[in-house]
Amino acid sequence: MSGETVKRFASRLVTPGEPLCAPEEFMPGPGTYVDGGHVRAAQLGIASYDLKTRIVTVKPLASQPRIPKTGDVVLGVVVNIRDELATLKIVADDKGENYSGTYTGILHVSQVSTRYVKVVEEAVKMGDLMKVKILRDSVPYQLTLKDARLGVVAAACSNCGGLLVKTSSGQLKCPRCGSVERRKTAPDYMFVERRRRGRGSGRK
Repeated sequence: MSGETVKRFASRLVTPGEPLCAPEEFMPGPGTYVDGGHVRAAQLGIASYDLKTRIVTVKPLASQPRIPKTGDVVLGVVVNIRDELATLKIVADDKGENYSGTYTGILHVSQVSTRYVKVVEEAVKMGDLMKVKILRDSVPYQLTLKDARLGVVAAACSNCGGLLVKTSSGQLKCPRCGSVERRKTAPDYMFVERRRRGRGSGRK
């Protein structure tokens, strides 16, 4: 057996969905499954290749780190934008609890809204903190905003950098410079305009 073959099938840390080998090379054992012509890891753990039985297994770590999974609603910051794609750094779950490590997600324009959206920037902009859902936890993570719970939860003014406040009409307005911007906001957007109380009409 060549050195390259031994190196390829050495025990190593693998993530869910990661291809381990072809079914013709090793049969799937505990902690694995077959999909798309590959034996893949079903869990985060250590892949082990038995060269005698030709079975590959994935043993879970004693203490598993927290990682995002398909179907999770997570918080992410927009770090890059092109016409059809926004790249997010996933920072925490929807309760604000941090994950173990850094994860990158991709939001395609087709996943921004149920209505037609030409470019991603119609709904999100650089630096926005967003609540998104993970469609697929392959790397990079595939994200969606197609849910009433999802959207931008905090945003800064593109003009002066001030925090945008959500008005009673649903617009995002900068208290500092007065600029009005459009986003797809989540129902729990963090900064909401305070309603002014009317003066009492009673006589003294």
